[in-house]
Amino acid sequence: MHGFRKLLFFAALAVVVTITTPLQAAPRVVATLPPLHGLLADVMKGVGTPVLLLKDGGDPHHHALKPSEARALTRADAVFLVSYGLERFLKKRLAVLAERARIVELARAPGVKLLPRRDLDPLRVERDAPAGHVAGDIPDLHVWTGPDNGTAMAMEMARVLGELDPANAERYLRNAKALGARIREVTVSLEALLAPLNDRPYIVTHDATQYFERRFRLVPLAAVEPPGGARPGMRRISAIVKLARRHPGICVFTGPGEGGRWARLLEREAQARRGVLDPLGFSLPRGEMFYPRLLQSLGRAFAKCLKGEN
Repeated sequence: MHGFRKLLFFAALAVVVTITTPLQAAPRVVATLPPLHGLLADVMKGVGTPVLLLKDGGDPHHHALKPSEARALTRADAVFLVSYGLERFLKKRLAVLAERARIVELARAPGVKLLPRRDLDPLRVERDAPAGHVAGDIPDLHVWTGPDNGTAMAMEMARVLGELDPANAERYLRNAKALGARIREVTVSLEALLAPLNDRPYIVTHDATQYFERRFRLVPLAAVEPPGGARPGMRRISAIVKLARRHPGICVFTGPGEGGRWARLLEREAQARRGVLDPLGFSLPRGEMFYPRLLQSLGRAFAKCLKGEN
């Protein structure tokens, strides 16, 4: 009987310890852009939920931080961004606001392949020179639009989170590998969708999907805007119009809510068809498998316009 009472005592003690000892909280993680947030949401599945900094169409170059966003950075254990060269609004503020956080520039992650920024200059096309020549040694930082880069970034996220939270390291890695498998499935399906369209010319207003285009062998003729988002001059606009007239019905791709002026000009002057590319995925619902849906969204947008379905 005495032994039975001791057994009951230790069992009760174990329950008390279990109840009063808090489980280790998941790392508090902030992602700057929706594509990074989507990758993190899948890598952290079953452990925690990341915070998204830029919502509702925020500009990654010139975003003005809200008090709630600044607080999220202050509390963060890790902040994932593409690069200070892209999220320029964080360059001076992140070291102060997130002084205790692990800062991860994913453009530098192992396995991420950088391409140089190109200039899709319509004046070069007008002179029958090759389009898309390299615009100096500045990298194109829209790295997430390439599916292989997306997989590499997910693996880097898993590695960093595993160091911050060793108890869940295996789960992060397992989630990242599952996400990579889904990205490969989507890539195969997009190859089949886009392969017949490799020879269809098109114009973009802003050159933001080079990595996607390279992966699926899509080749734009020109861009309305010069590299860096500068305003196009009259010579460039005139060259774009002449180029579009040589390809009646050509697709012109704008961003959501952007480039309408140029699209209307080319619609009027060359019967151009307008397509909308959303490389940041602002129009997509948040949640699991956001990133594969983003790739599918880009592929379908290209296919719809290049097939003449809009």
